Amino acid sequence: MDAQLVTFLRDKHIVRMATCKNGRPHVVPLWYVYDADEGVFWIFSRGRKVENVRANPNVALVIDTAAEGQAQAAYLFEGRAKLITDGVREMTDRIYHKYLGEEGTWPDYFKQLAEDPKRVLLKITVEKTLNMLG
Repeated sequence: MDAQLVTFLRDKHIVRMATCKNGRPHVVPLWYVYDADEGVFWIFSRGRKVENVRANPNVALVIDTAAEGQAQAAYLFEGRAKLITDGVREMTDRIYHKYLGEEGTWPDYFKQLAEDPKRVLLKITVEKTLNMLG
């Protein structure tokens, strides 16, 4: 992955992740951390996303930005997700630091989510990247 894209992925963008189970797509907006050394996205999750990944690990991610109705950047990533149960709190903290700043400033809702024992990590290994703007 080129350095410009890695820099873009370090910013506070929202990724939309698509999963599919029994032929029914499910798309959700999420926060993430991208690890350039491993070429993986880290997302913490629970519920339907996790059920879908258990049934079908193939996922698609989209990150795009726009200004005044004009697309500035748009990337599609295809890959495989793996459920990870170790290190959930540590990675959740990394994601929260990216989007919320230092821990002392987190709203109570996010503190509760970070402690939720049902949360797991989704480690998404990128297999294909497409710059949708060229």
